[in-house]
Amino acid sequence: MNDFYLTDNVRICGDIMEYRTEYGSHFRAVEPHNWHKVLHEYGWRKLPRPISTKLNKLSQERVSNSQNGVLDCEPDGNCFFQCIATALNDRDMYLSRFYDSSDIRIELSENITEEQYDIIISYYRIMKDADDFLEGWDPYSVNSLSEFKEKIAEPGHEYWGDYILLQYLTDIFEVNIFILNCDTCEKNYEIYNTLIDYNSEYGSIFLLYEDSIHFKLMGHFDGKMRCYFVNDDIPDEFRVLHGLN
Repeated sequence: MNDFYLTDNVRICGDIMEYRTEYGSHFRAVEPHNWHKVLHEYGWRKLPRPISTKLNKLSQERVSNSQNGVLDCEPDGNCFFQCIATALNDRDMYLSRFYDSSDIRIELSENITEEQYDIIISYYRIMKDADDFLEGWDPYSVNSLSEFKEKIAEPGHEYWGDYILLQYLTDIFEVNIFILNCDTCEKNYEIYNTLIDYNSEYGSIFLLYEDSIHFKLMGHFDGKMRCYFVNDDIPDEFRVLHGLN
């Protein structure tokens, strides 16, 4: 199995993450005590303290450094789709397939049916009438499935990912998507009920939704930072927090 380089200085060899030492050509395994320092270069950070503290209490492991992290994606209107893409890349790391946010958008748009479009656009229009529609486009300006598909596939702030899409994404990519709402001002969090039953045959992705505007990807370090989990690999604390036991 070939090494997979995340950056010039961080690579994955099998199921182990390694980082380049000060000697240049030597690599050393990333350890539980320093993952947050090494993987900072790749964008991983520790979770906000209230969430990290809660997860640590739910974990069966007792470690001095939390093994749970969060990866920020650019706030460019594609963060929801990029989180999904990054997790799928974790799943398919050694395959030739590589996803970015545009791939997720296109795959979603191509799979939306006429019946689904009618349901979704009606809901968006209800939200618009109630002054509860936060996206930058007018659902009354879209009058056909083809126009709606173009809107979904267009990158940027015109069409954000939202909760309405979850069921369709779950079916298309065969993944469970779990969301933790986080209010950074109040420093509290709550589980978002997606109303979608957990499917143990699917992989699972865990998202952090900050201040009702920005999605981040949650991960767990166990020799390497994972953000796509099959049933048996879901960390105990994630499982308990989302009531999967």
